[in-house]
Amino acid sequence: MTAQFLALRFFARYGDELPSYRANLARPEALESALGLTQMPYYRGVFEKAGALLRSMVKNHPFVDGNKRLGLTATFVFLAMNGRLLVVTNEEMVDFAKELAATQMKWRAVARWLRTHTVSLEWGQAGSTPVAYVAERLEPLESRLLMAERVVELAVNLPKYLTALAEEESTGAGR
Repeated sequence: MTAQFLALRFFARYGDELPSYRANLARPEALESALGLTQMPYYRGVFEKAGALLRSMVKNHPFVDGNKRLGLTATFVFLAMNGRLLVVTNEEMVDFAKELAATQMKWRAVARWLRTHTVSLEWGQAGSTPVAYVAERLEPLESRLLMAERVVELAVNLPKYLTALAEEESTGAGR
């Protein structure tokens, strides 16, 4: 299980395959810097930290290819680890990442976009299911409901994915 697996799962219809992590990492210092932003006290809240992370990964190109996909994936995982679920269609994610890459968008604008496209992972009322909770907060479009089901499936399996990623990191298998 690798970060590439999650990125490919999110962006199955995006097109090109991602190269392996080792072959793809062009600027380790840019990746370290982007990930370090989430620990900086300057970025006070979850959305500010996530906005800085996504902007840095997209704009500073730590990877040869897939910076937008891997940046969105890292941001999704960061938000999920902090009790938030990013709920957007594949097309919305790709369009936003392309706009971010092509403009001088600031991290605060990224944070605002993330804030308006997330829901809490606290599922609300007793007896409510995750899919129903997410679907209630989305426009009643069939494609969004399908996306919500996919996102919830990923969120439910996220602990397993994160455990596998941590095990790979400790053994060096993901590099």
